[in-house]
Amino acid sequence: LLNELVHSPQVVREGVVALARQAVDLDTGHVMSSTSTVILYVVRLAARVDAHVSLLLALGDGTDPNLELRQCRGLAGALPEALPTLRAFQRELRAVLLGPLHEAISAWYDKLVAECEGRADDSVLDENTKAMC
Repeated sequence: LLNELVHSPQVVREGVVALARQAVDLDTGHVMSSTSTVILYVVRLAARVDAHVSLLLALGDGTDPNLELRQCRGLAGALPEALPTLRAFQRELRAVLLGPLHEAISAWYDKLVAECEGRADDSVLDENTKAMC
């Protein structure tokens, strides 16, 4: 993934951001829907890609505390050219992750909490906890 982000950042950017936006469109408003597993998968994928982009940006800026760019075979030559695209990618991806996807998952959480309030039966709590994890 690091290699792809450095050498073809636009391809990864277009695919992952498109998936994240499409995941927003799949939201039915409840975690128990058939599309929730797809949405949660896309959120995990996008978060992992964001972590890789963050690593590359830190390497490019020289701010990673554990690794230097010169230690990364095959990245040093191409990374400086990819940095502007990676910065734009991160802004765009985080806008979707921290915007509509976060709002959807927060709404799911609020509904699940509301279903559990005032219940003496822990089975609803157990099922709702399992759904969110």
